[in-house]
Amino acid sequence: MLPLKNQFIFAPIKTGYSDGSGVVTERHLAFYTRRSQYLGAVIPEPFYLDKGLRELPTQMGIDDDKKIEGLKKLVDSIHKSDTKAIVHLNHPGRMANPQSSRHPPNGAPNGFPARN
Repeated sequence: MLPLKNQFIFAPIKTGYSDGSGVVTERHLAFYTRRSQYLGAVIPEPFYLDKGLRELPTQMGIDDDKKIEGLKKLVDSIHKSDTKAIVHLNHPGRMANPQSSRHPPNGAPNGFPARN
């Protein structure tokens, strides 16, 4: 069991604070630093694993070693308050944003189109 300072866990929300390159921004750091003060764990927004598979053009990525420095800053900012950081890896499948995706629609294994 993961020991937490309290039982409050911040669920992932899509902030859209990245600049389109998928990097962690100062706005991310301020947002998560402030919230982590009061929580046992923070799950930052969903991270894309492939630049062509994003739900939002301004989503954070974990697809490139160039992003490690920013990701480390994010984790360190959360850990400052003795709060755990939990990653949410994201593969949008058929919900991939066609404006930020290089993959065809219906990227899900079942072939059913996405419906809202």
